[in-house]
Amino acid sequence: MDPVMDFESQRINLDINTDQANAIAFIVNSDAYMTFYKPFLEGMLRGFYHDLAAPARERHNAKPDDYCRGGIMVINALLSFPENAIQELQEREQADARQKAEEQHYADRAASGEIGPAGIPHEDEDY
Repeated sequence: MDPVMDFESQRINLDINTDQANAIAFIVNSDAYMTFYKPFLEGMLRGFYHDLAAPARERHNAKPDDYCRGGIMVINALLSFPENAIQELQEREQADARQKAEEQHYADRAASGEIGPAGIPHEDEDY
């Protein structure tokens, strides 16, 4: 696939907190976003794709291919940002929860005397 048109691989790592993600989710779930903003951007996106596919010389002079591709990339970024931001925060929270669970599991096993401080089994265990 053309790297200029490969939008899915261009994921940006965001540094947002839970409050910011909740604010983004509030906007994305609002009627204004769903009934006006998103359909408007999707219409613009279709227009840029249509313009990019048009072979007419007049279109190329009025809207060069790079202009259309740039518009496509910006609109795709605007449309994918909210979902990516929320998904990234959820993934980070799940990883943190797994890490805490692993640490708690180790602490419980260490407290019971099952393993030593470095995760090494006690010498009295049979192998």
